[in-house]
Amino acid sequence: MIQQVVSFGGQRGVIVNIASIAGHCIIPTAAAYGASKHAVVALTRCDALRHAQDAIRVNCVSPAATWTPMLSESELPREFLEFGARMAPMHRYMQPIEIANSILFLAGPKATAITGVNLPVDCGNALLRSF
Repeated sequence: MIQQVVSFGGQRGVIVNIASIAGHCIIPTAAAYGASKHAVVALTRCDALRHAQDAIRVNCVSPAATWTPMLSESELPREFLEFGARMAPMHRYMQPIEIANSILFLAGPKATAITGVNLPVDCGNALLRSF
């Protein structure tokens, strides 16, 4: 990216990493997973600072549980899945398109001044997991 010509907004490139709600909240039952997602967030922030002068923006998106076949076709009891949705402040799971739209925003021309952020895309779940 450093070799690219500077384009609109004075950019050479954009990197959007994907972490998880576990990258900005503590989930005691998922310590190793959480540690790896915290590492993604730290890497994002370090790279954002390192490449700001190179006109390369680096950000991160942290989704919560998302309604994909991994959940919808799982053998988890329906009551468990419904409980999970009710626990979110917005009372639902994320949809993949919502995560995609967040990535497109961060990578696009409306976010040219944003670098080094970890954007929770989580139906408000981080509000409940800030312990």
